[in-house]
Amino acid sequence: MKTFMLASLIILAMSTAVLAETTHYTDAVAAYHRGNFGKAIALLEKYVQQKPNANAYYFLGYAHYKTKNYLESMKYFREAYMIDPKVSPVAAGR
Repeated sequence: MKTFMLASLIILAMSTAVLAETTHYTDAVAAYHRGNFGKAIALLEKYVQQKPNANAYYFLGYAHYKTKNYLESMKYFREAYMIDPKVSPVAAGR
């Protein structure tokens, strides 16, 4: 019984962490589409620290581009292409 409870708690903790990561990404994309690029950048930077993802890096590149931070923009586009050379605005959901 203790093993079952421990396993259940571990699964719950893991699913909560995954949900938090997904929420950061979803909230970041929503902020990006609302034009709140600063918020999108902050959320995406948290997200990619936990889960490097080509689409997230792509959005980071565009968010920095929109804020005229071109050097950071290039850095994040480069990261996106290193993970997935086929990443595109359509694939990223832009």
